[in-house]
Amino acid sequence: MAVSQSLSVTEVEGSVNNTSNTSKVRILWQSTQTGDSWNGYTRVAKYYVSINGGAEQEYSVSYTLPKNSTKTIVDKTITVTHKDDGSGTVKVRTWMETGISAGEVEKSQTINLTN
Repeated sequence: MAVSQSLSVTEVEGSVNNTSNTSKVRILWQSTQTGDSWNGYTRVAKYYVSINGGAEQEYSVSYTLPKNSTKTIVDKTITVTHKDDGSGTVKVRTWMETGISAGEVEKSQTINLTN
């Protein structure tokens, strides 16, 4: 039995707004559960977003892990303000306690925004 994580943090194509100095960023977090063990209980996962190196903002989401399936935990698009010089970064970190033998699973990704 295993739980694997997929995290994709991408700048939405064509979303850079030079007037407001912003971009849209899509966060897609999926979890795949394989094997016979599973947890049918609703649990809470957390993800953390840091923009331009600032403090992480914590978010919580409920999920279940059905046997032999892939679940989307988060699929969210956020608007991110760039730094004054037009540069920017977004870091996303995920965490979940599976409640099964896989235990805690984490993933992290950082992207640079288009100037």
